Amino acid sequence: MIEAESITTRTQDVVDWLEGQGFLLQSEKDIHTRSGSGTQQDMVIDLTFANETACGQGMLQNHIVNPDLALLSDHHALTFTIGDPREVITNITEAKYNWKDAKEDVFVEALYQELHKDPILYEMTIHQVLNRDCTHASNQELDDAVRLINTCMEHAAEKSIPTCRMCSRSKPWWNGALTTAFNEMRTARDMAKSYYQHFNCQSIIMNTEFKMLCKRALQLVKTSKRDYYNKLTEEANERNMWDFRKWMNRKWTYTSLVLSRGEGVEPAISHSDKCKILRTTLFPPQPQLTNEPPIDLEPRDEDMTYHEVTKREVHNMLFTAALMNAPRITGMTSKAYCWTWSIMEEELYHLV
Repeated sequence: MIEAESITTRTQDVVDWLEGQGFLLQSEKDIHTRSGSGTQQDMVIDLTFANETACGQGMLQNHIVNPDLALLSDHHALTFTIGDPREVITNITEAKYNWKDAKEDVFVEALYQELHKDPILYEMTIHQVLNRDCTHASNQELDDAVRLINTCMEHAAEKSIPTCRMCSRSKPWWNGALTTAFNEMRTARDMAKSYYQHFNCQSIIMNTEFKMLCKRALQLVKTSKRDYYNKLTEEANERNMWDFRKWMNRKWTYTSLVLSRGEGVEPAISHSDKCKILRTTLFPPQPQLTNEPPIDLEPRDEDMTYHEVTKREVHNMLFTAALMNAPRITGMTSKAYCWTWSIMEEELYHLV
């Protein structure tokens, strides 16, 4: 890729170090990664290397130079897949539903229909257990009631809450005007570049138009960002104000390293094998006590005095929590339980 006479001492030292560490070049030969402007030529300046372990396990896949993702940069985007693409790993803790765009009345109506789909089951499992007159309930009855409520909430969410989808650009302030502006800018850039390649001279009109569209796109980006974040700060309250610190945080996802199973045993490479090792190592079976004391739940005089929880306390506990907190595996957030309170106030109170 590089002419021998143009290699400097520093460049040769870098190449020798990469070869000594076992790094292999993943980029294809003569694939340009930077577009030249004006009289400059296209160059290969961005390269991707991988060590012997990653190459031997085939962890780096689908390495592509994509100029369409460059946006305003003259450097092309390098995209690749880490890990075996044949092994699909489902993130069960990932947010399933878009609660930001959900409507309360639609969810409550769907939940009401799910709860009363089987009136006999609702009466026996929930109404007869979670009410003021029922003073005693077994653990099995409470578990069945909670399980039915959660199941109905999950079914209602599937029908009424929009699902989360990956956005082509993970920018909440992006809008249709920006998409149109960037498409026009790319078209003008490609036309100016094509004109230079065919006629070997610059078109002043095309270059001027490209610069004007580029300036307009950047101005739209600043305006969209300002309007979006101004709206967020104006609508801030005691529940979501602490989420603003997350603006500076980044989310990185890496493929975990190979885990050793011990001397003479094949290492764990697949996701399932790694999970099995972590479970057996971090969560071993509980030891059996030789003289395990019996469980005594009989009331005694020295027991602490029980104070009944009021409905106001349950309401405050539920509604003062962050509405958009981390969802459970089922995808339910605090907002879902706050909406459920409107039609199951008595049941949720007696459940607590």
